[in-house]
Amino acid sequence: MHAESSQCAYPGWPACFGSPLERARYADQSTRPLLKPPVLPPTIQDHSHVKRIVQIQPPVARADRAYLATPPTCAFSIACKSDVATRKCYHCARFDAQRTGYYCDACFEARHPPVRLAHSWTFLCDERDSKADWIDHLTHLKLEQDFLELNGMLHHTSSFLDITAQAAASQYPIERKMKTAIETMTTIDTGIRTLMGHVKKSLKSKHLTRADAVRKIQEMWKVRKARKHLKALLRSVYQRMEDPATGNIYYFNKMTETAQWDAPIGLTADNDHRKRKKVKRQLNQVEAAQFIQRAYRRRLAIESVRRLIHKVYRKVHDPVSGRYYYYNRQTGEVSWTKPKLLGRHDDISSADDKKPARAAHVTNQEPLDAQEGAQRIQRMVRCAMARRQVRAMISRVYVKVWDDSRAQFYFYNTVTKAVSWEKPKWVDESDLMSPRTHRAALVQEKVNAIRHGSSDEAAQYLQRLIRRRQARRKLQQMLAEVYEMVLDEATGEYFYHNKRTGCVSWSKPSLIAS
Repeated sequence: MHAESSQCAYPGWPACFGSPLERARYADQSTRPLLKPPVLPPTIQDHSHVKRIVQIQPPVARADRAYLATPPTCAFSIACKSDVATRKCYHCARFDAQRTGYYCDACFEARHPPVRLAHSWTFLCDERDSKADWIDHLTHLKLEQDFLELNGMLHHTSSFLDITAQAAASQYPIERKMKTAIETMTTIDTGIRTLMGHVKKSLKSKHLTRADAVRKIQEMWKVRKARKHLKALLRSVYQRMEDPATGNIYYFNKMTETAQWDAPIGLTADNDHRKRKKVKRQLNQVEAAQFIQRAYRRRLAIESVRRLIHKVYRKVHDPVSGRYYYYNRQTGEVSWTKPKLLGRHDDISSADDKKPARAAHVTNQEPLDAQEGAQRIQRMVRCAMARRQVRAMISRVYVKVWDDSRAQFYFYNTVTKAVSWEKPKWVDESDLMSPRTHRAALVQEKVNAIRHGSSDEAAQYLQRLIRRRQARRKLQQMLAEVYEMVLDEATGEYFYHNKRTGCVSWSKPSLIAS
């Protein structure tokens, strides 16, 4: 009877849940009216909320995986057979079909002998691969997206578990299937948390870009400098003293004139007398070579900075005080303190003091051998020829023009149409020409090219003339078909009418035969 009433009141009610009317029955059944059964709308399964479960390792294309796994090979193969590349030459990259400029050590030595001018090159270990960086960037972005999806999935799962936990705490029995579903969701929640931990670990282990690495190093260096500055301030304020009665150490504040037994924050008790421990370790051949390279590069960098400081600062003697001060030629500032990184090499006096030092430096040089002397002479000759060629090119571009209003010459650039009253750099006024001389020189150059050219050049010149004349005639015929001359009866003059556009003009269009 109860089963039939429950089926009538709630169609589709499971029999294992019992009769719902017995649970909600009043003490007096006669006074309680029966409720109408609720009408439930039909449900449609929608999988749009389903999110995918990501893997720990993000998928990478097969071509990208092969690119990352395969080391770069020599692109020229002069003394090898596609060996592993170790260097990259920026000058030779223009002659490479793949535009890589990769060399192995043997091919690099064969292509770059000592007698050849030095090229700009670098080791591949110091070169950044843009394609590999882009693949790492895509992988990192994929991991971040997976992390956000896992976080959203974990939020939905946690909210569902809270609701089901509240339902489980009630006095009504729960079906076995519901218990299984809750256990499954708990397992999924644990798995998602594990995946999030793996994704976080993967994100932290990814390599930083060059800009991020530089920014991180700068922040670490600023923190270190701030910590050192704070310790220096504390040492200037606090004085470490010993109590003669007890022999203990206390700290005296010079500003407030107070004493305390505990060390101030940031200034430990053994901070003043602490020595850095030197850890001795045995280096292998590669580490020793890298250590020597770093030391040598550091020395070169310091010498380069000192040379720059020597060019900027000038050491001047003050006759009044008898002391030396330092004058900055760029900013015009004067300082009594010696600039940093100058060290003991502060011999940056006047120009008179530099000449003997330069002469002594030249005389103390070791004699060059035949090969080095030949290379130096070649460089000097090539520099002189290049300088002469640049001056000739600039002189061809600029024209020297006289201005009657200001009674002064100005310089006109025939390429950019720019005008300047100041003489351009690398230009000798004796090499410049007037506008009339410039036009005559251009005509004379064309005539000389025709007269002194070869038979092939003369044939090409005649072909260009014939083609130019044919093109001009064809263009005049096309314009004659488009334009027509019309007589104006009012003025008695002719005007030109464009048949296609309908425009009218009193002036004759160019390239129209008379």
